[in-house]
Amino acid sequence: MTLTPTETRMADRVEQQKIGPCTLITVPTAVPGVVSYRGSFITNPNIGEDEELLQELLVRLFDKGTAHRDRFEIAETLEERGAQQNFSSEGLRIEFYGRMLQGHQRDIMALLAEELREPELSSDEFEKVRGQLIASLQRSLENTGGQASAALARRIYARAHPNFTPRTEETIERLHRISVEDVQAFWRNHVGSNGLVLVCAGAVDSDAPKQAVGAAFGGWETHDATPNYATAPENTEPGTTDVNMPGKQNIDVRLGHGLPLKRTDADYVPLYLANFALGGDFSARLMDEVRDERGLTYGIGSSLSGLTAEVQGHWQVDVTLSADRLKEGIQATREVIDTFVEEGITEEELQAKKETVVGSFTVGLASARALANVLHLNAVRGYEPEYLDRFREQLQEASVTEVNEAIARYLHPDRLHSARAGALPAEG
Repeated sequence: MTLTPTETRMADRVEQQKIGPCTLITVPTAVPGVVSYRGSFITNPNIGEDEELLQELLVRLFDKGTAHRDRFEIAETLEERGAQQNFSSEGLRIEFYGRMLQGHQRDIMALLAEELREPELSSDEFEKVRGQLIASLQRSLENTGGQASAALARRIYARAHPNFTPRTEETIERLHRISVEDVQAFWRNHVGSNGLVLVCAGAVDSDAPKQAVGAAFGGWETHDATPNYATAPENTEPGTTDVNMPGKQNIDVRLGHGLPLKRTDADYVPLYLANFALGGDFSARLMDEVRDERGLTYGIGSSLSGLTAEVQGHWQVDVTLSADRLKEGIQATREVIDTFVEEGITEEELQAKKETVVGSFTVGLASARALANVLHLNAVRGYEPEYLDRFREQLQEASVTEVNEAIARYLHPDRLHSARAGALPAEG
């Protein structure tokens, strides 16, 4: 099933153009007077050599001062223009996102470019943000779900893979060894206009974003850092990692294995639908059988995690269990997985999941912010704006045969690693 000629194609409202080093994507929506934006550029940190931490510290410093304004002046500039702005480290890229009043696009883009191209990166602010990051990591030691997911990632990936997650204590130790000079050097060597993408959605016209981006980013040079990371999960024998966290009422369990699949591969959509049927929503197999039928958990689901256009990811099942139901809950979860992989999905089940996924995707694009996020993600993956509609068509066109072939090809219960975090019973 595809869109008919009379149906509105979302991509018809989208304009993509090259403005200097930037791929600028704009889409008007019904939001009056406000523009949401999201963008990013490639940094190519050397994964596993502390550079992912340098990048995390750097993004926390961008709004703390530039060569021309201190952090108070930056905050004042944003507030006076009804703007919000954030930076984040996203693996091989640095992202920036926010919103602004329609008439201030030139000022906000100029500020953004100033923060990226001329950050102060002072030692005083560095000490503050490093302390904040360490405190955040220390708090994460109390999060059973986060600790279980991190332990599973360590079983599946090599340290040089962007999805590898070091032990929290190790990360804190590494942070103490980093200096402000290290962050400054990372900025010089890894921040430039490489792969620069910016999406503006909302109250936009054809000229204002173009002029603002051209003035702000024209002449921004690229950097010379090259990719240095592993692209595939490790092929290791399955096993279990336990993270004992005394005093926790529940135990978070993660099951998973690597996938020889990137987000841009043809098999992604059939496997996405298969996983959604297994554990994607409240009517999925895992939730229906392990929670509703057997009453063993309040929370269970599955996901395709860490797949990008550059790297392969993994399949993960999450379940939260009490200590006295731990073995029973894990066994029940594995039984549902085994049956699903052995029998596959039915035509009726697939059609129901298609309707849910397509409907959720379409409704999710109702806000300017969400639309900017999806268009940005598609652009980073190398897709043209038309993929907004093509993705829906791919979901609708996937056959039950293709989905079941993807299940057989990619989901292997006998290869599942496991990780458990919480107050584990003595008998395991």
